[in-house]
Amino acid sequence: MRRSRPGARGTAVIEHGRSLCDEVGIARPGGKRVRIHDLRHTAATWLHGQGVDMKTIQGTLRHSRLAITSEIYTHLTEEVQRRAADSMDGALSRFGRLAQ
Repeated sequence: MRRSRPGARGTAVIEHGRSLCDEVGIARPGGKRVRIHDLRHTAATWLHGQGVDMKTIQGTLRHSRLAITSEIYTHLTEEVQRRAADSMDGALSRFGRLAQ
């Protein structure tokens, strides 16, 4: 099935989205152009990084299943992984003090 090309208005929205991506430094690997759909992944990842729960992100993106949001759209960033490690470190430190 062949997709129809966006009309003049759709093309303007796509070009505006691309220029915004260029402004804030969002790029795909290999220098490929950012697609509007790519921004859904970016939004999910940024929301997760800000501590928004997965159920809320699922609703925002209007996914039917949480697994779609968590397994496909949300990507772990170094910052989120670092915060998780710091949280575990704090928990282990508190546990160590309690055990003494």
